[in-house]
Amino acid sequence: MKRAYQIDRVRKNLTRAVREAIAAAPCSERALARAAGISNVTLVQLRQGRFAATPALARKLAQALDRWGLACRSAAMALRAAARRVPTPRTRGR
Repeated sequence: MKRAYQIDRVRKNLTRAVREAIAAAPCSERALARAAGISNVTLVQLRQGRFAATPALARKLAQALDRWGLACRSAAMALRAAARRVPTPRTRGR
């Protein structure tokens, strides 16, 4: 009985963590689902509490978010570099 309770608690924690990751994602749920290779309906059901997250689903979402993180980080670096090259009144074109 105690073990079943622990498994249920761990599963709920995983589901909560996945919901938080979905909410913090830098894209729409549909785009995240597409990038992770899972159904958009699955994410909607998970968000609504009709579906519990599985370790496999969490891994797929984590991989998609990792890929976005790298892409976003690269784009941010390029933007910063481009911004440094633009003359401002403070730098007067230096």
